[in-house]
Amino acid sequence: MDLATALSLHQSGRRAEAAAAYQAILSREPTNPQALHAFGVLRHQLGASEEAVALIARAIALHPGDPAFHFNLGLAHLRLAHHDQAATAFRAAARLKPDWPQPHYDLGNALHAAGRHDEAARAYRAALKLKPDYTQAEVNLANTLKADGKLAQALSAYRRVLRRAPHLPEVHNNLGAALLDGGDRAAAEASFRAAIALRPDFAEALGNLAALLIADAKFAQAVPIAETARAAAPDRSGFCEMHGDALRGAEKYDAAIAAYEAALALEPARVSARFALAEALRLKRDLDAAEALLLPLVAQYPKAWQAHHDLANVVRHQGRFAEAEAGFRRALALHESADTLGPLGMVLRDLQRLDESAEVLGRAVALAPHDQDVRYNLATTHLTAGRLREGFALYDARFAKFRPRPVPGRAWTTEPVRGRTVLVAAEQGFGDTLHFIRYVPALAEAGARVVLRVQQPLHRLLAGFPGVAALSDDAAALAPYDLHVSIMSLPQRLGLHDPMPLKLPYLTAAPAAAAAWRARLADLPGRRVGLVWRGNPGFGGDHLRSLPAGALAVLAAVPGVSFVSLQKDAPAPPPLPMADFTGELTDFADTAALVAALDLVISVDTSVAHLAGALGQPVWLLNRFDTCWRWMTGRSDSIWYPAMRLFRQPAPGDWAAPLAEAAESLAAWAAA
Repeated sequence: MDLATALSLHQSGRRAEAAAAYQAILSREPTNPQALHAFGVLRHQLGASEEAVALIARAIALHPGDPAFHFNLGLAHLRLAHHDQAATAFRAAARLKPDWPQPHYDLGNALHAAGRHDEAARAYRAALKLKPDYTQAEVNLANTLKADGKLAQALSAYRRVLRRAPHLPEVHNNLGAALLDGGDRAAAEASFRAAIALRPDFAEALGNLAALLIADAKFAQAVPIAETARAAAPDRSGFCEMHGDALRGAEKYDAAIAAYEAALALEPARVSARFALAEALRLKRDLDAAEALLLPLVAQYPKAWQAHHDLANVVRHQGRFAEAEAGFRRALALHESADTLGPLGMVLRDLQRLDESAEVLGRAVALAPHDQDVRYNLATTHLTAGRLREGFALYDARFAKFRPRPVPGRAWTTEPVRGRTVLVAAEQGFGDTLHFIRYVPALAEAGARVVLRVQQPLHRLLAGFPGVAALSDDAAALAPYDLHVSIMSLPQRLGLHDPMPLKLPYLTAAPAAAAAWRARLADLPGRRVGLVWRGNPGFGGDHLRSLPAGALAVLAAVPGVSFVSLQKDAPAPPPLPMADFTGELTDFADTAALVAALDLVISVDTSVAHLAGALGQPVWLLNRFDTCWRWMTGRSDSIWYPAMRLFRQPAPGDWAAPLAEAAESLAAWAAA
């Protein structure tokens, strides 16, 4: 068997026969440099690069002047991650054959892999000088420039490639990553989408786009992209976790939990997925399961601030505020940042230590002045302390937290409104609208023509409200307007921090409807008392503010009282005699008429409490320990509703004490 035949076998893909031929030749001619080199190349192609290095090195020792020998030695070293040896071999090949672009290109690859980016860029440029249309060399040059932080040069290089070869999805993806590094998120998104359009199952581009959408809180868009990325690379736990992040952001907690569990099935040691799973369980309010998952993480990673932070966050949502404070302080001791100061400030507010809370949150704002969560928490701490001017000045930070539906057009800030049409848009819950509607007449008095957009169930109640020129529900198309403002921003925009800019009552029930209810209730003996014991279950803290129905049993023994349910969609009634007409209440106008016919309303912190207060009706609020900011601390009255009386939990979770106090007061009130 001669060398020409062996090479022919090799080139035709008959590798086993070629290997036997090379071995036969070398058994006869052990110093044949061409056979040593060719056999080395074959061994490298078969994955035996260590053996290839030895064979080709022997060939070079016998015949050092062949550039192909040095080039192939470089390739074998490069596969073995012998970057310095590879670079030496590629340089030798380039010296021996100066017009050959390939050694310069692979020299760039070796230097890039070694982190020697400036040298790699010079090598790629040398290859391009010899071969100006060398697309992969320009792509790798761009990658190297990006890795070296030279974004402007990298962007130019990627764009040069795409002008010549717009069909390359990898280049669109890499351009997107460079644009993202440079802060141009919209252009980055467009590049990732271009890559996906060219290759719909391009896992890297799908993952990059999903990560961008998640970071921008565009969770509904991110979910199908992340799901496609996961399908394109089903063995990658990171894509399962990313899919879980998108689902969690979209509030699809069961699906998120399943995605995180899939990530952990693929990679049981993936700690980030364990933390993410615990957070999804917390958001689903499966707090016991979240705590059970986090306790071993804290034990396993006692120096990881996130472990202490996440566990403290779970126990905080269980109402165990003292334990939460201790956990947040452990996290802070390991890592001082807005991420640790902010939650500590929040739990100090829960514990009603408002000056401490403001000090801690002020430190967090100093470290992260653009962190809207921290600014929002400082705002609510000021508001809870009664510092309304300071609180409302920061209160727009809530938009980052609650993300109300965007309103098109120009937002009102400080400019005069006289002669202009201003859309006032409701946000958050019904109670928030009822609370802040009091500021609308002042906007009209400033000369604005006010268009009020509110939730549909409030529409009839607020028809004809003072200062409102036009009323729209939040599902209707909007008439033209000049400026818009969210209803809870009115105190700050108007510079009006007086909690009572209108005389009470500022809401009224339809007189005929209220009279009809009085007639229907006339047969109920004694005082008529409306009851609300549950809030909206969609509210994150509802488990802390709502009462178990059975807790109201203490009121059953109060004489001289007839109870009337104001609780819509109650899963179970409380164990006391109670009239229930809620099936007839279709909106807040109906509820207002019934409330107006009652002598008293007793409610947990819900929209009905605001409704009764705005109607000027006596209302007793059963308030949780970690109070909403508007009820402040240390007082039994309300600056917002003079006819309101507060019965507060003396400790987290203790409903027995305020209910016992309310029952005693109710008996005295009924007797009087």
